[in-house]
Amino acid sequence: MLLKISPSSKLLIILTVLFFVKMFLAILLPLTNDEAYTIAVARDLSLSFFDHPPIGFWSPILSAKLFGSETTLIFRLPFIFYGIGTTTSIFLIAKELYDEKSGLWAAVLYNMAPFFFFSGGLLIVPDGPLNLALSLAALSILKIHNNPSDRKIHAYWWLLGGSLALAMASKYQAYLFSLGCLFILILSSKRKLLFNNPGLFICFSIAILGVVPTFLWNLEHAWITFSFHGGRQGNTFEFSNLVRMIVANLIYLLPITLILSIQKFRLVFNLPNYIRDGKDQKAIDLIILSLPVLIMFLIVYLTSKNTFPHWIMPAWLLIIPLVSNLFSEINSMKFRYLLLASFLPIWLFLTLILMHTQTGMLTSKYKEAPTWDNTLEVFDWSQVEQSLDKLIQETPTKHIKKLAALNWFEGGQISTATKNKYNTVILKGDPHHFAYLKKDNRTSSVFLCKISLLNKKGNLINEIQKVYPKAQLLKILTLKRGMADYAHLTVILINEYMPLDKKL
Repeated sequence: MLLKISPSSKLLIILTVLFFVKMFLAILLPLTNDEAYTIAVARDLSLSFFDHPPIGFWSPILSAKLFGSETTLIFRLPFIFYGIGTTTSIFLIAKELYDEKSGLWAAVLYNMAPFFFFSGGLLIVPDGPLNLALSLAALSILKIHNNPSDRKIHAYWWLLGGSLALAMASKYQAYLFSLGCLFILILSSKRKLLFNNPGLFICFSIAILGVVPTFLWNLEHAWITFSFHGGRQGNTFEFSNLVRMIVANLIYLLPITLILSIQKFRLVFNLPNYIRDGKDQKAIDLIILSLPVLIMFLIVYLTSKNTFPHWIMPAWLLIIPLVSNLFSEINSMKFRYLLLASFLPIWLFLTLILMHTQTGMLTSKYKEAPTWDNTLEVFDWSQVEQSLDKLIQETPTKHIKKLAALNWFEGGQISTATKNKYNTVILKGDPHHFAYLKKDNRTSSVFLCKISLLNKKGNLINEIQKVYPKAQLLKILTLKRGMADYAHLTVILINEYMPLDKKL
C-alpha cells in the first residue's frame, strides 16, 4: 500500500526541488546587465537608488557581507529565498480561497510562469522582494477582511503593515497595490469594523516606514527617481505597443494562465453585491488589489513607446490563486494536454536560448556570429577579470586609476567583473545611479572598456580621440562564448581625466 502524501508534504517537495534547481542555475548562469549594475552601484549602501527603492540593491550586498563571499550564487541567494517565500504565500492564499489542492496548483502555476520563475525568485531584480511582499500583504488582507473583529487576527495587521513596508521599499508598483488596499477599505460592506479597528493605525504606521528611505534620498536629489519614471509616460496612441506587451505577457505568464486570469476579471461585475453583502468577498478582494496596477499599465502601454512587459506582472501575481481552482477542479485529460501544450514549447524554447547564450551552439557553423546573434546581455564577463586587472596594474600612470564605460549597463558589468576595485565613471549617456556614488575628484587615469561583437569592432579610438586627443589604445582582448571567439574588449587609456570633463 502506497503511503499517501499530504498537500503540505507535496508543497515541501516542490519547494525543495525549486531550491536546488535555482541554486544550480544561480551558479551556472552569468550575471545579466541589470544584476551586475545593481551589485556595482550598491557597493555604496545608500538610503535609496536612482532606479528603484533600496531592498533589491541592499539584498545582494548584505548577503555577500554575511557570507564573506562575492560569488554569483551568494549574490543571488536572497532572491532564491524571496521566490521560495512567495511560492509558499501563493499556496496559502489559494488555500484560504479554496483548499490545499488549489494551493498546490497555485504554487505550480507561479513557478511555471517564466517571469516569476526567473525574476520572481532567482535574478537580482526588485521583483523578488516585491512579489513576496505583495503575496504576504494579500494573504493578510484576506485574513483580516474575512473576520475583522476577531482578536486573533490582530497579528495580520502587523504582517500587512510589514509587507506593505517591504513592498514600497522594493518597487514603485507597490504604491498602486496600496491604493487597492484603500479601495477594499472603502468598498467593503465591513468598512466600519475595518476603519474602527486599532490594527489599521498600527498597519499604516509600519507601512509608512517603507516609504521613508526613498523619500529622504529623493528629497536630497531633486526627486530624480520620480522624474525618471515619469518621463517614460507618453502622450500618443500606441496600439502596436500594447499588442507587443500582451504578446510578451503570454510568454511571461504562459498563454493558458494569462487567458484564464483575464477571464477572472469578470468578477468586477459582482461589485454591487460585494459592497452590499460581501458576496464573493475573497475573490473580489484579489481583483481589487490587482486593478490599479492593471489599469495604470494598460494605459501606459497604450500611450507610450519602449515600455517593458514586466511592469504589469504584479497584477497577474494576485490572480494566479483564483485561476488555481480551475486547474484543481478539472480532471479532464484534454485540459491537462492543453496545459502541457502551453508549457512545453515556451520552456523548451527558453532552455534552448539559455544554452545558446552560453555555448553559441545555434550558430557554431559560422566563422563569426551573425549580427542578430547578440547575447551580450547574458555574457560571462568574469573571464575578463584577471586579464583586465593585470593590464590596469601593469600600466604605469601618475594618477589614481579608474574604470570607465560608455553606458550604465556596461559600467555595471565591468565594475562587477573586477570585484568593484575601482571607481567607475560613465562617459556617455545617462549614468543612472553611477552619478550618485561617492566621487574621487582627483585627476585620474581612466581605463575605458568597450565590449563589442567581432563583427562590430569599429574604430573606437578615433571617436574617443575627438574628445580626448591624448587617449591611447592599450589592448583589444578577445572573449569567448563557449569554445569560439565571440567578442572584443577594447581598452583605451584616458590620462589626466577630470570628473568635470566633457562627456562623449
